[in-house]
Amino acid sequence: PDGGRREALVVGAGPPDDGCLVALCYRGELPQSQADRELARALVAEAWTALQRVEARAELETMVAVLEASAAVTDTAGLDVAGLLRSLAAHAAVALGCQRTGIYLTAEHGSLRLGHLHGRESPPGEPDGAATAARVLAAGRAVLVRDTAEAAWLDGPWAAAAGALSVYGHPLAVADRAVGVLLAAQTSAGSAGFTALSGQVAEALARHGALAVENARHHAEQQAAVQRLQELDQMKEDYVAGIAHDLQAPLTGLRGFVATLRRLDDRLAVGERHEYLDVMERQIRRITGLVEDMVVGARLESGGFELAELEAVDLAAIAHHVIELLPPDHRARLQLHAQRHALVVGDRLHLERVVQNLIDNALRYAPHPTVITVTVGAGSEEARLVVEDRGPGIPEHLRAHMFGRHGRINPHRRGSSGLGLYIVRGIVAAHGGRIEVDTSAQGGSRFTVGLPRPSGEARTRADA
Repeated sequence: PDGGRREALVVGAGPPDDGCLVALCYRGELPQSQADRELARALVAEAWTALQRVEARAELETMVAVLEASAAVTDTAGLDVAGLLRSLAAHAAVALGCQRTGIYLTAEHGSLRLGHLHGRESPPGEPDGAATAARVLAAGRAVLVRDTAEAAWLDGPWAAAAGALSVYGHPLAVADRAVGVLLAAQTSAGSAGFTALSGQVAEALARHGALAVENARHHAEQQAAVQRLQELDQMKEDYVAGIAHDLQAPLTGLRGFVATLRRLDDRLAVGERHEYLDVMERQIRRITGLVEDMVVGARLESGGFELAELEAVDLAAIAHHVIELLPPDHRARLQLHAQRHALVVGDRLHLERVVQNLIDNALRYAPHPTVITVTVGAGSEEARLVVEDRGPGIPEHLRAHMFGRHGRINPHRRGSSGLGLYIVRGIVAAHGGRIEVDTSAQGGSRFTVGLPRPSGEARTRADA
């Protein structure tokens, strides 16, 4: 008390290699007798033993807490990703003795997205805390903020304005690969804050949680891959069935007419014979068209599709030609309104496929005997082909997929390869054109194709 110097008795405690020295100060004179010195040594040894018991208990409690945290993660490892994140965040809050936790997962290009936030509902417009998680991930180690008021970089639920008092963050990693970030916040003023034990528990949670998240994500990816393969198998089966169906009708017709010609060869009039041959020729053209569709579809998918020699062709003449080649019962349902010299720059044969496929599509879906209108017109920059039917129409949610590789207007309908509209879109795109679909005035579907016109000089010569 008086600031003066005093003599002390220094006694060693613990093993020589890692022991310590204890200085015992007395108010009066130092004990001189052997009994007093033995008593001092006994007191120091007992104090050392008590300290060892405290440290052993703390170490045991730490091990129990780490094991409990690890076991909690292991128990939830079989859940789906969303369920795992909810459980992991809830267990982290209990293990760390805090009120708010969040799990952030790495996304494409190394960015982070919030997987689950426990203990708080984020108000609309508030940042989700991904910037804070990114800061922890960039540090590559545990980050402790004891006073959030002094860390302006904290955002969202981890900022002081959101009620967070102290924040602890730990990266989630498997080997050297970042999986995400675990964030925890103390929000209660009576909380003891994060301790050294918290750090060890968080490290265990991060280690086991990262493995569980990685396994769950791999499982989800595998499930998605399996589902995609199943869908592709079904699409392949539908495609093969559609091709077989499309080929069956013309082949059956050909077989029938060939058998008839053989049986009635001597009794058929010249006109009847020509009529039979015309029908057979149309069936052959139909089969040829299906084969061309398969070839063009394969080239479009592989990126090897190319247009042949481009020339100025009359879109109206192409429409006339395609309709003339149709069977009489199909021609009877078509109304053509064509403007002369609707010139475009293109590949004649491929443009015939565009017209043919759009008409075939309308004939397939529009109920018999409703009329299908084909209109060809020309503006200053493009020529337009419009095919309009009075069928069931196309729901809005199917329009984005109907031009796909195996797209169908009615996905539950069998008996078509699904290539028609896919090929139309590919050919039109190769010509630098556009294709749109909307609802017709009659309630069916209206397909509009726009194709670039030739230069003004070429158009003038053609019109003349």
